[in-house]
Amino acid sequence: IYKLTPCKSNQKDIQNAGIIDGNSLYDKYMNKFDFKSLAEPKVYLDWTHISTLSILGLREKFGRLAEELLNEGEKNKAAKVLDKISKMLPNERVTYNYEIFSIANSYFQAGQKSKGEEVLKKMQQVTVENLEYFKSLPKNQLDGVAYEIRINMYLLQEIIRMAGVYQLKNMEKEATEYWKSVENRFMIYMQAQRGE
Repeated sequence: IYKLTPCKSNQKDIQNAGIIDGNSLYDKYMNKFDFKSLAEPKVYLDWTHISTLSILGLREKFGRLAEELLNEGEKNKAAKVLDKISKMLPNERVTYNYEIFSIANSYFQAGQKSKGEEVLKKMQQVTVENLEYFKSLPKNQLDGVAYEIRINMYLLQEIIRMAGVYQLKNMEKEATEYWKSVENRFMIYMQAQRGE
């Protein structure tokens, strides 16, 4: 929900452009808007629906609201927002992507360490499964998934970074060891692709 306002935002980042009215948006997301069918397992989400959800950045929007509520000192409200989006769009319905990092980060900021760790762990599992699949492909088929390889390598780096920030030592160690095991194969390939 966007509205032109007669004030200037200091945000330089296009992803966070504008201003959020935390209380108003909280009321809309939690009480007025109906997202029930998204969480319903009987409702089939095909590629078009999933793509639309990705374009809309629904997880990102909920994550941004949670961040605003945290900035306002509303940890309980932020946790409720995070719980709603996590229940509404679990990985089993719409596979986790980069948007999930704001959800995990906000869980940690709201004092919900176990939930933040759970989300991050699931993201690690998804990323490793993707990279294992790419590893299984013959080299002559890697061109078709080059973009996905780059994205998943980035996601793995972000998992390592966040695990370090939030002192998840086992996860950081496990993700770092996995990074080292795939780094040469994929980095050499990507450098060759760029002509380096």
